Amino acid sequence: MYFFENPLTLIDLVLQIRLISQKNLPVDTSFIPYDIFIFLYKVHTESQTINLKEFFLLFKHSEMGVRYHLYRLIRADWISLVNDPTDKRSKLVQISPKFIAQMEKTLAEINLYMEQRALLAANKCCSAAWLRCVPRRHTMKIAIMGSGAVGAYVGARLQAAGADVTFIARGAHLQAMQTKGLSIHMPDKDLLLPQVKATSDPATIGTADLVVFAVKLTDTALAAQSMRPLVSEHTRVLTLQNGIDSVAMISQELPQAKVRGGVIYVSAVIDSPGIIRSPGGFHRVVADRADGDPVMRELGEWGAKCSALDVALVDDIQRIIWEKFMGLAAFSGCTSLLRARTGEIFSHPESTAFLQQLINESVAVATAHGETVRPGIADEYMKTLRAAPPSFRSSMSEDLERGKPLELPWLSGRMHQLGLQLGVPTPAHTAVYQGLVLKAGGVG
Repeated sequence: MYFFENPLTLIDLVLQIRLISQKNLPVDTSFIPYDIFIFLYKVHTESQTINLKEFFLLFKHSEMGVRYHLYRLIRADWISLVNDPTDKRSKLVQISPKFIAQMEKTLAEINLYMEQRALLAANKCCSAAWLRCVPRRHTMKIAIMGSGAVGAYVGARLQAAGADVTFIARGAHLQAMQTKGLSIHMPDKDLLLPQVKATSDPATIGTADLVVFAVKLTDTALAAQSMRPLVSEHTRVLTLQNGIDSVAMISQELPQAKVRGGVIYVSAVIDSPGIIRSPGGFHRVVADRADGDPVMRELGEWGAKCSALDVALVDDIQRIIWEKFMGLAAFSGCTSLLRARTGEIFSHPESTAFLQQLINESVAVATAHGETVRPGIADEYMKTLRAAPPSFRSSMSEDLERGKPLELPWLSGRMHQLGLQLGVPTPAHTAVYQGLVLKAGGVG
C-alpha cells in the first residue's frame, strides 16, 4: 500500500488540485480520479515501478474505467507503457517528465497554500476567515434544466471542459446517468463521462450561476416553476428553446429571473438512457452578451475550452433567434409532415420545392414583422441543409415518430398565426400546422 507520510495530507493535496487552473494542465483532470494521479506520483517519488496488472487491482474504479483514464494519460504524454522484463505478457507503467513537472508545480502551489493557512492560523484567524483569504479559482456552477438530448449534450461538453455541471432529468435516463455516467456517440468526437451529477429535484442543487434551460416548449411552465430554488439575484437563465417566445414564457413564470436569449444548433437524440447520439454537423450555441454581463462572459470563456461545442456571445440575439426560427420552422415542418430526412427531401424536386416554399414564407413573415432579414438568407438555409448529413432531421420529427408532444404551435403554428395577423399568406406552413395538429399533443 502507498501512503503520504509528509505533512501534506491527502485531503490537502486533493483540495489544491481542485483549485489549480485547468488551462495549465495538458489533460482534463476533472475526469481522471485524483487517487490515480496521487498514486502515480507516489510511485515516482519512491523510485518504484508498477505492473499494469497490479495497477488495475489497486482502485475501486472498474477495469474499464481505469483503462479509459490510462488511455487519456497516454494520449497526453503523461505516462507510457513499456515491456515488463519479468513478465512478457504484461506492461509497466512509466511516468513521463511532463507528468512529474506538472505534479511538482502542483506541490509548490500546495506548499504556498499551506504556508498561507499556517500564517493565518498563527494570527488566530478562524477557519472561515482563512478560507476566504486563500485565493481560489471559481468553477462555474451550471444546472442543466432539461437534460434530454440537447441539454445533456451541452452539459456534457461543459463538464468535460471543467465546469461544475448538474443534470436535471427524470426516468430511465436519470437512473442511467446516476449509475453509469453519460456518453456521447458522435463521429470523431465521442465523449465518455463515467461520473456525472444528476437529480430529478432542482431544490437539492442550491442556487446556480447559470441555468441552461433546454426543456421542450410544451413543458416550459412547469419546468420554470420547479427551478425557483436554483435562481438567485446572481443567477442567469440561458434559454436554448426553439421559437421566438421562450424568454417571455420563462419570465412570466419567474419574474425575478434574469433570462437571456440564446439558440443552439445541434442534432442529437437519446439513443438509449444515458447515451446521446449525434450524427455530427452543427454543435454551436449563440447567446446574448447582455451588455457584458459577467456570467455570460464567463460562459463564453468556458465555451472556449470545450471540444465539439462552440459558444458565441452576440449583441443582436433577437436577430439570431428570428433567423433560427425562420429556418427551423421550415425544416421541422418539412421533415415532420413528410416523415423524411434531408437526404430523402432533396432526392425529389417536389419535396425540395416544398421546403423552399416553407423557407420563403418564413422570410416573408419575418420581414412583415419588422425583423432584420439578411439578403440571400433563404438561399443560405437551402445551402446549409443540402450540406447536412443525409440522415439529418428535426427533433420534432423524432418526437412525432415516438408519439411525444410536438412543438408545432410555436413553429409552423406560430408562422400560421403571424401570417394571419400580418396579412402574409403562409399556405405551406398552414398545411404543416393543419396536417399535424391532431398529433401535437402526443399519442398515449
